[in-house]
Amino acid sequence: MLVQILMTFLLSKGSVGIVYDSYTAEPASEELVEHYRSQNLLQNCTINLELPCNEEEGRRLDGSCSDVDDPVTGTFHTPLNRLLPPVYSYEDEPRNSVSGDPLPLERRVRKRVLLEGKASDSEFTQLLHYVSAITFADTGSVHDTINYLMQTQYCCEEEGKKDHMCTPIVVPIDDDTHRFSGIKCLNLTRPRTFQNMGCAAASTGHDRFTVNTPLYENSFIYRSVEPMPEYRAYKDGMLIYEEEDGSMWPTSQGPNNVTSCYANVAANGEKRCFGPVQGSILPVSMSNVWFYRLHNIVAAELAEINPHWSDDKIFYVARDICIAINNQMQYYELMPILLGKDLITRHALNSISKGFRDPYNKKVKPRASFEFMYAMRWFHIVQEGIVKLFDEHNHYLKEDRAVNLTLRVGYFSIDDNFAKLTRGSFLQAAGGRDRAVDPDISELGLGGMQHSTDLTTADLRKGRLFGVQPYVDYLEFCGSRKPKTWKDLAKHVGWEIVEQIRELYDDVNDVDLLVGLWGEGRPKDGYVPPTLGCILANQMETAMVADKHWYERPNRPYAFTRAQLKEIRKASFAAFLCTVEPKLKTITPQPLRRVSAMNPLVNCEDIEKWDLNAWRDDNVGYRRNHRQFSH
Repeated sequence: MLVQILMTFLLSKGSVGIVYDSYTAEPASEELVEHYRSQNLLQNCTINLELPCNEEEGRRLDGSCSDVDDPVTGTFHTPLNRLLPPVYSYEDEPRNSVSGDPLPLERRVRKRVLLEGKASDSEFTQLLHYVSAITFADTGSVHDTINYLMQTQYCCEEEGKKDHMCTPIVVPIDDDTHRFSGIKCLNLTRPRTFQNMGCAAASTGHDRFTVNTPLYENSFIYRSVEPMPEYRAYKDGMLIYEEEDGSMWPTSQGPNNVTSCYANVAANGEKRCFGPVQGSILPVSMSNVWFYRLHNIVAAELAEINPHWSDDKIFYVARDICIAINNQMQYYELMPILLGKDLITRHALNSISKGFRDPYNKKVKPRASFEFMYAMRWFHIVQEGIVKLFDEHNHYLKEDRAVNLTLRVGYFSIDDNFAKLTRGSFLQAAGGRDRAVDPDISELGLGGMQHSTDLTTADLRKGRLFGVQPYVDYLEFCGSRKPKTWKDLAKHVGWEIVEQIRELYDDVNDVDLLVGLWGEGRPKDGYVPPTLGCILANQMETAMVADKHWYERPNRPYAFTRAQLKEIRKASFAAFLCTVEPKLKTITPQPLRRVSAMNPLVNCEDIEKWDLNAWRDDNVGYRRNHRQFSH
């Protein structure tokens, strides 16, 4: 009611900036704003919105006004949704067993359930995992990892015992890897929440803090955590870039130029950093470059086609096209592989025609689910630890460890490594789906930045820290009968897994969600385990129907024409990679799948690509500003 009254008042006064509390989504009082300012929390705990919202305006950079009646929901720095309420033992401590005893040590569970070894997928390529990471990166963030890599490295030391944010992983005394290494503890911090950051009272729960918007709008590029206007060239709709050896890179200037290149090896000549976008794990860092380039390539072509357009108009039209290209690839090429036909149909993720459709439902709030972000960590067990580099003739050159390329974007511009990695993304097989985690993921994790890191055990630990309900509750959420006995559970994960975990867990109601995902088999027409498929499909449907600016809608503000939508439908990962990597000459038509007689390497010129002439505007006298909001 307060928001409605405020909006009515603002409509009579013109455009006004209002400071909102990012956690409560209510206007912040002067006292609260001053408190956040005094604690240096203003940027994280508040959102400055330009009101009133306008039903006819386009997509804002900060995600606000997705719903004019609820302008904050949909922005960055707002709480995630929960599919099921969290459970804790007390305060923010992990739940106990139904018996009252502590749950088994995470590292012991992981070692019992997951084997360590290397295997290759016979059907899919590394690119499948890379673009799946985009699905997470567009709504999630890795600031927790950056925290314990760069800021809190002492959780296994005496100092860590005094820091509540430390929650190290205990290594069992009989651990078969570290029995003789002397390592008894692995560094880990509690994930950042609105509560432990000071943006909400401890009594309000434990809500994960995120930095991206909850819809699929390429916020890993266009996020407004940084002042995006600083990274616009203000010419031809471009983002500021640097060029080296014929390749385009995000500018080195900006707030992320420390985190993006934290692990650069100076002795190798690795100097490049990224300013506007975060460095991260290898797939996310590569995606940042790909989509940064895509924006500028699209903007440059629009400027050439329509030289009378303003910089602002080119920028926002290019952004709209890039978001649509990504969503077309994600929903129509990636999701059918990950989810299978049944889930795609059940959640209406694909249109039955090539024309317009309108899935928008104003009653659905634009919020990502916590369980989606958490369950996507399953991909760690199918991640290949070695990345292979290929030359312009697709000949194997060398390999490197993926874990050594985290926060190391300087590696990309040395010796054409980025182009070689891009080729490797579709020439190299993905890791196998056989419950064997690559040792680099389970024992190194983050390369030389930590003495030893077990990403899969850390994943399990984080689920408990966030109060994720047991696996059996998510089976029930997804439509299965809730297992009551180990025999019931075996129907979902098999007797081999049950025999392993019943010796560790006191009760079937104790089993962690991630352990269940590790044990589930592959569905006949999908890639991810069924329960992850349920959670992922739920997220993808929500992101689509809650998006007022969804690209397939015919009646959204600045909607595509029928001819323009037809060009967007041509978007594919093959066309995308051929566009953003000029040194790429050949590719397979289906680069998520391995090279075969049915999927041979072809010239990039033979891959169908979108034609931006559909955006040609012959009305030279028409210079509509296309002005939206860039804050």
